[in-house]
Amino acid sequence: MILVTGATGRVGGALVGVLKRQGAAVRCLVRDPVRARGLLGEGIELAQGDLDDPVSLSAACAGVQAMFLMSPVAADLARLQVGAVRAALAAGVKRVVKLSGSAWTLGRTPTVTGALHTEVEAMLANADLESVCLRPNAFAQTSLARLPAELAQGDTFGLAWGDGRVPLIDLRDIAEVAGHALTMPEPPAVIELSGPTDLGGAEIATLAADLTGRATRYRPLAAESALAAARGRGEAPFVIEHLHGVFERIGQGLAAGPADGVAATLGRPPRPLTEWLGEALRAR
Repeated sequence: MILVTGATGRVGGALVGVLKRQGAAVRCLVRDPVRARGLLGEGIELAQGDLDDPVSLSAACAGVQAMFLMSPVAADLARLQVGAVRAALAAGVKRVVKLSGSAWTLGRTPTVTGALHTEVEAMLANADLESVCLRPNAFAQTSLARLPAELAQGDTFGLAWGDGRVPLIDLRDIAEVAGHALTMPEPPAVIELSGPTDLGGAEIATLAADLTGRATRYRPLAAESALAAARGRGEAPFVIEHLHGVFERIGQGLAAGPADGVAATLGRPPRPLTEWLGEALRAR
């Protein structure tokens, strides 16, 4: 049995699909079983609860061999995930696969979320179980979430990256790697993931133009403008601080440099950005 946390999110939902196709026995820890069933379909077990409820978490871990661990960007990320690892240890779970931060958010000068991920990674490294930390680069689907709507309104889109470049990863590749990490023999302790090549705003504009046949321009945004928009959407102060660190590091060039984790794990190259971008632009 594999326990999936975060199953109603985009990565978790994609992972559930991967595991179902593999024929794995899957249990998902969810707050709202009715909503989760509608999103995830049949063929999986649902355990009602969440990472902040030790009783429901312990019950969800019973009989589980492997756990996929993720939680939203929030100030309590480390507390919740450390609690989940403790519940896994108490239940005899053999392996935890954690969705961690990008490599460039960790290290000597981490972002606020990178520091929390580092805390959880350190606990896993010293725990009496197998662990895999997936470190994906920026997600295409979230980093460029507003691009299709902006291009539906005109020929210009903006990012708070400046001239920074990123090998954006398709979250479906993250899910496929996670599915393998949960089931493969002797997985590596850390897998760094990215898309196939570094892309900046101007290069993304060229790709969009090729897909739509329209002239498309990239307009660099001031970080404060993007953060103000996030505040206007009601994002929490912690998320704003997280975004500030991400924009700053991408703009400094720290997010550049493809990783080989997708190819090493799946035996194929990562999906090019044009695959998701073409789908997203056609959907508009």
